[in-house]
Amino acid sequence: MKLVLTLIAAPNSNALTKAVIDNAAIALTGAGALVGDVTWLADGEACDLTFDGIPLDVADTTLAEAELPVDAITQKVATRRKKLLIADMDSTIVTGETLDELAEFAGVKDRVAA
Repeated sequence: MKLVLTLIAAPNSNALTKAVIDNAAIALTGAGALVGDVTWLADGEACDLTFDGIPLDVADTTLAEAELPVDAITQKVATRRKKLLIADMDSTIVTGETLDELAEFAGVKDRVAA
């Protein structure tokens, strides 16, 4: 399989279920894709579903129309692994607003928090 669908749910949301994965697979199959195996990346939070046979833009449109209750990312297997991640750390990687907490610790929260 040359393509992969990654399904991602919010932690502890219980949103990524077998039914959601099955619905994604059914949607892709209905669009003409050959669907492969599911690989769990984090139990109940993220999984990969390999597929082939349709272009990525068709897969994206199909999955958007399926209105899945989780995030759906399609990409080529060959370029799936990234070498660098750039992210706004606050509320993305850590819980809370780190800059606000540091400003409060430094006694300047009123000048930093907007």
